Amino acid sequence: MKTIIVFLILIIVPSISYTEGIEISQSLSQTEIAFEDSVTFEIQLQWEGPQSIYLFPRPLSPYIDRMKVRGFSSKISSNMIDGKEITQKRYTYTLIPTSAGLGLIDSVSVPYRYYLDSIPAILISEPMSVTIAYPRPKEKKDDSFPYWMVIVGLIVLGGGIGSYFMFIKKSKSKEIILNPKDKFLEDLTELKNSSGNDLKQFQTGLYKILTNYIIAEYNIDVSVVDMNEFISKMTDAGMILAHAEQMKKWLEQAEKDKYSPMSAAPGETIRLESAVRSYFEKM
Repeated sequence: MKTIIVFLILIIVPSISYTEGIEISQSLSQTEIAFEDSVTFEIQLQWEGPQSIYLFPRPLSPYIDRMKVRGFSSKISSNMIDGKEITQKRYTYTLIPTSAGLGLIDSVSVPYRYYLDSIPAILISEPMSVTIAYPRPKEKKDDSFPYWMVIVGLIVLGGGIGSYFMFIKKSKSKEIILNPKDKFLEDLTELKNSSGNDLKQFQTGLYKILTNYIIAEYNIDVSVVDMNEFISKMTDAGMILAHAEQMKKWLEQAEKDKYSPMSAAPGETIRLESAVRSYFEKM
């Protein structure tokens, strides 16, 4: 009988040391926060011994004013310190403000039981508070119509249009005005390129550009002049006799070739264009 009593004492005595105490503490990450910020509230329990010697039957229900819980977590861990096993249990709350002022976290009751006797007990934390700033004023959107943008746009548009017309005006002012002789030679080049070896087409065009030259240089419309009087009309207007005779030959030959049923000899168009050009360049 004595042996059994001694054995029971040896079992119970080391277990009693676990009941010597469990500590509770609490902390805040900061005591003053902006309305748009958050704060971390933590309750920590600590005891000597393994994790299993205390049971926590239900979750905590803290009373919080001017704030609400955005996130929650709990964690338990054990470490050997000076040869003793120290266990810590943490309850962590992330709180966000609901209104400005003094945010209160009331005392929190933490119910627990020792695993051998299952007698309920309670730990109570200290109340805490957080000063919450007023919300930052929201930036006021300017809903008014941006008339200044319209004005700037009109100025830019007007400047662009003005620049365009100035450019056109300058471009036109820079156009070289050819004298009647140079204009004829330019038209002759275009006629040669468009006619190719077609003598009838070339002569039709030559008649036209010759009459245009005479109108521009001597102000005489060949279409209303009798060819028998052509030379006298041209010399009276100031054309050299030899030039007037040559002009008459070209005009008459052009009129004849336009309606001729005969085909021209190969190279005739090139020969005629070269002769006309050479003559005008020497005039």
